[in-house]
Amino acid sequence: MTMKIITVRRLAAGTLLASSLALSACGGSAPNPGMASAKAAVVAQTILVHDLGYAGTDGLSSDQRKSLAEWFEGIGIRYGDRVSVDDSGSGSGARRAAIASVLAGYGLLLNDQVPVTVGAGNAGARVVVMRATASVPGCPDWSRPSQLEFEASTMSNYGCASESNLAAMVVDANDLVSGKPHTGTDALTTVKAIETYRGKAGEGTSKVKSTVGQAGSN
Repeated sequence: MTMKIITVRRLAAGTLLASSLALSACGGSAPNPGMASAKAAVVAQTILVHDLGYAGTDGLSSDQRKSLAEWFEGIGIRYGDRVSVDDSGSGSGARRAAIASVLAGYGLLLNDQVPVTVGAGNAGARVVVMRATASVPGCPDWSRPSQLEFEASTMSNYGCASESNLAAMVVDANDLVSGKPHTGTDALTTVKAIETYRGKAGEGTSKVKSTVGQAGSN
């Protein structure tokens, strides 16, 4: 069973104040005399669940592993998705490890924080995926054109390009709300790309073969 629930929509933290100031005037097309963007990215979080039912203490059956893998393929599991397991049955450790092994095939790890979902207690092993997407409602907005005025206001479309590009490029939309903490720099990881570049000759460095062309006869 799969269900889809829209749980929350919130403004990205960096543009929350600017949007509040702009919208508190006279609506979305109100004058904006400042240089801050009147537009803000909105992060929508979606919860997707897949019930695997009950299983033995050895983890998952072959059919359950296949069902889980097909579900991951169907929803297009990707980086930025937060995957967790809500398991109310026995043998949760083995089952969790089995689910984690299937998820590892997609380059992802299980999350320890499990959101509350309806009917989880009767579902056996439930896999929960929290997915965040970012968008900028109301863009493009040409309701306020560029013209002579005394308010020295920016256009209504001001900021739409930057905010929309940011929403499209961010890998994990949750980072627009609260960024990840800095965990330090790994020097070995930093220089790995440089060592690879230096250890392998780049394209275009080989000598160009010279050939002598001959004019064809008519």
